[in-house]
Amino acid sequence: MSKAAPLDMPRWEWRSFAPSFDAFRQDHPELSVSPTVTSQDVCLLCRMSMHDVQIQEGTVRLKWRKETGPGGLELWDPVLSAGFPCPPSVVARLFEAWGLPAPRLDRSEYTQAQFMETILRHTPEVHAVSILKQSEIFELDGVSGEFARLTIRRARVECLSVEHEDPDLTLQVIARLGLRARGNTSYPQGLKDALRIHPTPRH
Repeated sequence: MSKAAPLDMPRWEWRSFAPSFDAFRQDHPELSVSPTVTSQDVCLLCRMSMHDVQIQEGTVRLKWRKETGPGGLELWDPVLSAGFPCPPSVVARLFEAWGLPAPRLDRSEYTQAQFMETILRHTPEVHAVSILKQSEIFELDGVSGEFARLTIRRARVECLSVEHEDPDLTLQVIARLGLRARGNTSYPQGLKDALRIHPTPRH
């Protein structure tokens, strides 16, 4: 049976992508980062959807972008976390988030391989992208942050994120780090930009 993982609280997120944040890190020696954690994730990028779907260590997770708030912050709600094999209801929920008609689901459950081969392989609107992620976590004024180096196919990019349940605290840290002038780009959108995945026009 599919095992549902506990869900986190919705958080206000801010994120920026760049070829490198080395200069920024040198300018902020007060940021004490954790040891690097390396993971191999699969991001499911839909051309028409802004929501965040990832497969991490045999678990598929869906974060829903609920709203945009002050300073361009985005409120992300982790609405689904299910381990493989998963029931067809989980697959149907992903297609609902993508705004796509659900495929015919004949199995009582789907392993990760079955989901990728029998479902996503025939869904051209969704790109399954393998990502090598090297992550370092920091905390400033009670707000969580992350530096991440991403290797996506042949592209390499870095991202810096700040997030907290309280939007005011998140904005305070962004201001303290001198990041207000940089635009907020969501994780899925940043990956789409790096891979030049653009929305398909609807007719």
